[in-house]
Amino acid sequence: MASFRSAAPSSATGGAPALRMAVLLIWTLIGMLAIRTLLNIVLLDSLIDAWIDDQGASYADFPRDFVRDLAPGYVPIAVISLVLFGGLLAACAIFLGKGARWARITAIVISVLVLLGALLAIFLQASTILFIVINVLVAVTALGVIYYLARLGTNARVPG
Repeated sequence: MASFRSAAPSSATGGAPALRMAVLLIWTLIGMLAIRTLLNIVLLDSLIDAWIDDQGASYADFPRDFVRDLAPGYVPIAVISLVLFGGLLAACAIFLGKGARWARITAIVISVLVLLGALLAIFLQASTILFIVINVLVAVTALGVIYYLARLGTNARVPG
């Protein structure tokens, strides 16, 4: 039985370069999730204003504090997704280099979930242009992670 450390990168799929790029994209994705979370906290009022505008005139006459309580929980959702998805992706990035097979599949699954979340935020959530652009970048980066991890052989790892 071969150990994880002795597994050679798959030359047919570009093992080591693809894995390095996937790990780099995973760290980039974590950074983008952190930036998106920070912007959710800082620009919460603009997100709530976008949500109010999306609702039409139905909330225009209500006090701002009342409407704020009715708006989606932008900040808690962003923080939870950063902690949950970012934490799992960070663990995957660390263990991918060590040859852990589970990390590749886990990173693909988490990246698919991040991609779906970004697409839902782009198309279904009332938002500002800034958040749409950030979610497009998150979606493209998640697609990159999925692409590079799908190219790897099952035993690929960064030599070292």
